[in-house]
Amino acid sequence: MRLFLLTIVTLVLFNDFISVGPLASALTLFDHVVVSGLSLVAILGVKHVWALDAVERVGVRPFILCLGLVMSLALIRSAFAGNQGVVATAVGFLYFFKFFLLFLAGIALGGLVKQLMCPEPLMRIYFTFLCWVMLIACLVNLAFPGIWHELVTPQSIDGRFRLMGPFTNAGRTSWLAVVCIMFVLVCGNASAKLIALPFFTVFLYLTYVKKSFFALLLCSAIYQRKLLASFVESWSGRAVIFVIALVFLSGLSFLFKDLFVRMGAEYSGDSLTLNNSRFMLALGAVAILLESSWNLILGAGLATWGGYASSIFYSEYYIALGVSNNWGFIEGASTYTGDFYIPHVLAEVGILGTVIMALVAILMIRIFLRILARSTGSEYRMVLFFFLLLIHVLVESVGICAVEISQIAIVTAFLPGLYIGNYLRRC
Repeated sequence: MRLFLLTIVTLVLFNDFISVGPLASALTLFDHVVVSGLSLVAILGVKHVWALDAVERVGVRPFILCLGLVMSLALIRSAFAGNQGVVATAVGFLYFFKFFLLFLAGIALGGLVKQLMCPEPLMRIYFTFLCWVMLIACLVNLAFPGIWHELVTPQSIDGRFRLMGPFTNAGRTSWLAVVCIMFVLVCGNASAKLIALPFFTVFLYLTYVKKSFFALLLCSAIYQRKLLASFVESWSGRAVIFVIALVFLSGLSFLFKDLFVRMGAEYSGDSLTLNNSRFMLALGAVAILLESSWNLILGAGLATWGGYASSIFYSEYYIALGVSNNWGFIEGASTYTGDFYIPHVLAEVGILGTVIMALVAILMIRIFLRILARSTGSEYRMVLFFFLLLIHVLVESVGICAVEISQIAIVTAFLPGLYIGNYLRRC
């Protein structure tokens, strides 16, 4: 059962490697079925998850209450606003709350089904497997870029090579590179750190994804004290620091120059007002909030602005606010609607809903911190790793709607939920 569940997780994680043909359509349908099924498990299993938190009280109950409140407000507002149909609202609901529902589904399954309990050794094996997949895919991509180009997708930015690895999107590759870096840092031994970290760091560089760099810097800062304390005790640890320093120093000269040049071009001059998707999403969210007092408080309803559901069921707001002819917002080719998470939340659930969503994220962080305070040894390292993954995805979600992407949510929400469910059951 555990192997079957982890196979499902893996299929969802790499479901976009094949991007065309009937198999791609089947994998996409499989993704939707799995996410919908796990969301249903989360909703039906709330009572049991509530009971699991009765003894240890790690903070799951306040998390459930706040999440239930914002979900109820979003559904009620969507029904009264009438900006989208029933099906669009349902899909918008699944996308908007996907990350948190998968987290609850993990707790429910991990805590109630003994055959699905995933202890620390199994989680360690699985993430080691993901590191090997990432390493092999990226090395093959670098060794045979032409063949990989034919198999996956165009992989250049401003005429330069861009690493795709096991995904059709460099953003997914940068995210998984950070996952691998964090896993090796927190859970790997000195040899693994020495060998693997330089590879994954270079892979991250070659994706040219800004938000992943900054998320990694924050996660590294959180882990810094533990990192240095564990490294400097041995010669192998000092060697790791030396190698990492060389890689970072060699990359800084072109990396940060490139990042800041790109950011300057992206967020200045005519580009800011005419071509920047994030700026248009922010302006649109403000316009929607100011449309009425109800919108200001509770938003315009689900699947109306930003995110991914509003492009699947094309929202009339893109037409009304005059962005439907801009590249990335065109009906049928609206690939930029998920580029900025904050305006998406503000526009769909209003100021009140945004405040509650922020509280939900804080309560989720508190769950990990409480379990960390009660854990030791290898269990402590695994919970710390999951905590850093949560921080990473929340930081990335300031930019893109990372929490609505199935590949990201299944790893950074569902798997940690399984582990926490296991922890609560043992307690």
